[in-house]
Amino acid sequence: MFLPKKGGNNRRLYEVLELDPTASDDDIKRAYKKMALKYHPDKAPGQEEKFKDISSAYNVLTDPKKKQIYDTYGEEGLTFLENGMFGEDGELMGMLQLLDSPITMGLGLCAGWIMLALACLVPIFVVLKVDEVVSWTWPVVFVPLWIINAAPLFYTLCSPFTSDMTKKKVLAQFIQYFSFLAFEILLCIKLESNSYSWAETFIPIYIYEFIYLLKKIPSLLPSKYEESMEKFVPGADLGCKYFGFIVKRLFTPMMRVLFLVLLLIRLDGATTYSYWICTIPIWLSMAWKYVVKFAEDIATMKITTDAEQKHQRSRVLLIWSITTFFGFSFILTFVILVTLKIEGATFSLASAFIPIFIILGIAFCCCCCCLPCALCCAKGAGEDEDDLESNLSLANNIPNILSYKFQKGHYIEGPRTLNENSPLRST
Repeated sequence: MFLPKKGGNNRRLYEVLELDPTASDDDIKRAYKKMALKYHPDKAPGQEEKFKDISSAYNVLTDPKKKQIYDTYGEEGLTFLENGMFGEDGELMGMLQLLDSPITMGLGLCAGWIMLALACLVPIFVVLKVDEVVSWTWPVVFVPLWIINAAPLFYTLCSPFTSDMTKKKVLAQFIQYFSFLAFEILLCIKLESNSYSWAETFIPIYIYEFIYLLKKIPSLLPSKYEESMEKFVPGADLGCKYFGFIVKRLFTPMMRVLFLVLLLIRLDGATTYSYWICTIPIWLSMAWKYVVKFAEDIATMKITTDAEQKHQRSRVLLIWSITTFFGFSFILTFVILVTLKIEGATFSLASAFIPIFIILGIAFCCCCCCLPCALCCAKGAGEDEDDLESNLSLANNIPNILSYKFQKGHYIEGPRTLNENSPLRST
């Protein structure tokens, strides 16, 4: 997967609505109403595909985040957004702009490699400590984790300047970051001294999840549901109207909260049920994520009329499905092995962490070997817009300077505009 190219195919949706890219929000709404009435299947039989295309264009151009991404990166950027590569709500798009500069791209790659190398050390240190290979204290074991915290801190500090986030969103992001940092500190103290309960240790995580749900509330309002229905967003309500709309957005965070509750009750000894009970929300969440995303992509492909865009979506869907399948397989294997270990299995914790070591190893190799090549060969990578226009201008004027053709293995020179030392002289 390559980085999206700026300005790539970012006019088609405007052309579908017969608008100029400079059209205002009111112009887009007026154009949609006019064309929706004209091409509605009830009034124009046989124009169902055209109507779907109009609805799809309206869906993108009336969503501020999608419109920003489309105007910047075209339909390729929308594909990235749909597959979560700009973050859940597209909040990472501003950070991607830093890759426009070779210097910031290089620094970003170096920082990414360092963070990934440290991430590989975290499970290794934990395994060495739990299996009693080393006698380090838990603060020492967590040293790579303390350093990794610099990355989300940098993102949190930069987000107000690289995105259009409101002050409330910035404040919520800061609270979430420091809640997670506080949890790491409390976890370290708990493992080292066991001075308080697990429920108290996880208080910062409760705060983190509470802030997350508060940030979700605006997207759960009835007005948002009605808006998604007007825009014909595929699978927006799972066929269950407003209830399905709510379930779709809250299922994964609710399963996450349920997992924490079940785990903490078991860890604090309030009950003696099996740890397999705690893993049920994990199975449900992963199955839900895979099935719903796959169904959404299929529904989106069905309403896509542009052949090139449909081909691109099918390719991305195939890559996403294969990657997700193998990723989920490794994660589920890890969860099963860890649960078996907690339930009393005799193998070492290192054996349970083998799937994690494999995932981190593959990720590190890809970042060190594949990612630099992908960036160098990426569409638009290393091409300055002015240089590209200059090259195109030169190419268009070559026929006016020199016309030659290849005939019987020899170049036949046209107008005498080349000097005597030119390598393109006739032979």
